[in-house]
Amino acid sequence: MGASPLVVEAHNLVYFGIEYTNPSFHGSLCAYDCDSGAKIWHVPVGRLQHGSAVYCEEGDAVVWGSADHEVLSLDALTGVILWRFATRRSVKCAPAVNEKRQLAAFASFDCSIYLVSTVDGRKIGEWPTGGACYTTPLFVENIIFCGSGDGYLYIIDTIQRAIVKKIHLGGRVYSSPVLHDRSVFIGCNNGTIYEIEVSSLSIIGRFQLPDAVTNKVSVSPCGNYIYATTFMNHLFCYRRVPQETCKKPETSILGYNSAKLLKNSSCVSSARYKSERGKIFFKKISQDIDISFIYKELISNESAWYDNIRRQKNISVQRETESIFLRSADRRKLPSTIPTEDVQLSKETHVSRNFPTTMDWLSNFAKQRDKRLARAIIVRLAPGGRVYPHVDNGSYYATRDRFHLVVSSPSGSSMQAADERVRMFEGEVWWFDNKQVHHSDNPSDSHRIHVIFDLEPRIQAHQNVSSISQ
Repeated sequence: MGASPLVVEAHNLVYFGIEYTNPSFHGSLCAYDCDSGAKIWHVPVGRLQHGSAVYCEEGDAVVWGSADHEVLSLDALTGVILWRFATRRSVKCAPAVNEKRQLAAFASFDCSIYLVSTVDGRKIGEWPTGGACYTTPLFVENIIFCGSGDGYLYIIDTIQRAIVKKIHLGGRVYSSPVLHDRSVFIGCNNGTIYEIEVSSLSIIGRFQLPDAVTNKVSVSPCGNYIYATTFMNHLFCYRRVPQETCKKPETSILGYNSAKLLKNSSCVSSARYKSERGKIFFKKISQDIDISFIYKELISNESAWYDNIRRQKNISVQRETESIFLRSADRRKLPSTIPTEDVQLSKETHVSRNFPTTMDWLSNFAKQRDKRLARAIIVRLAPGGRVYPHVDNGSYYATRDRFHLVVSSPSGSSMQAADERVRMFEGEVWWFDNKQVHHSDNPSDSHRIHVIFDLEPRIQAHQNVSSISQ
């Protein structure tokens, strides 16, 4: 089953889509009795059915998007097709209905947002976007809010039949918008949840999570708590903080603003922690370092970029990077059930012997600070690539400091942790707090290369070795 069920209590029926392996039809739109589970009717469709239904009380119909490149309206009791509307690609999310004005809005993989009459399926309007649309629109009176794969939230006036505003949210928008009071909440693939005031159509609050938010968020009835799931299988709850408790409030007719995490604070931190607690998340340690020796070793070992691809393959936020592991987690005497982020010991990799000068520099940098080198990696970010928002969780990271040595970045490397952004230049070493939500991008036309490494206290390193030997 690829579609969510819809229950219509007035008929005691549940409606959902089914995926078959039948050679003559691969899916169907179905209605089943809520008490007995008996099938009342079904309408075959040619492709697998992913779209969910919405009930239109006026006309007693269920409206359904289909992978057959159309939207259908079916009689809720009999399944008789009342009308069908053709699109150019699949409609994989449920339409939205405005009962008062007898309108249905839906988004399609053909990159368009549609508005049709629920009475006869007549097209009222179509608005092209720059990406595939995989979301359910939201009606707020005469206004439609709808996200797109092009990264914009489209706000459409159904009376004027025109786009009145586009808000760029920084990543693909597959999360469906929800309304609470006079605010619209929507998640984004960059991990941000936005609060948009309906009266001004402006962003009045935002909160950063460590990975993509592709599903609809939920708002508690009181409006104080927001629940969201992420692509990396975490469920988060955060609280909308009263404006007067923030030192840098943003205007809101609701008197609320961005979020503060209630639980699981090790996974993500509020973007207001810097202003509230006075923390600094970046510090430049050194500059004007001769990095030519790293260049030479990289040129001599170009194939090392492809020696181990598990980081970009298995960690979604790092999918646009390439890596050379110099020191990695030492799991040789540990059970396989222990997560890598909780492995305390580190060891040199077989590739590290090809980077002797780089390894010497890292060891000397650690010794000069009375620290010990832990993990180390060289990372290359492609032109136009991104490292997506995330937090480095786990007991390993909790007691170690993270550093970046910039090897190649002609226009400087832009990086953000919490609400603080810096630009790092070639030959500089920066410390930053990787326990904050952080991300970076490379808008240039050349690769950006950093040596990223962790330092740990010498006492802790000795204890790590002792605990293993015991």
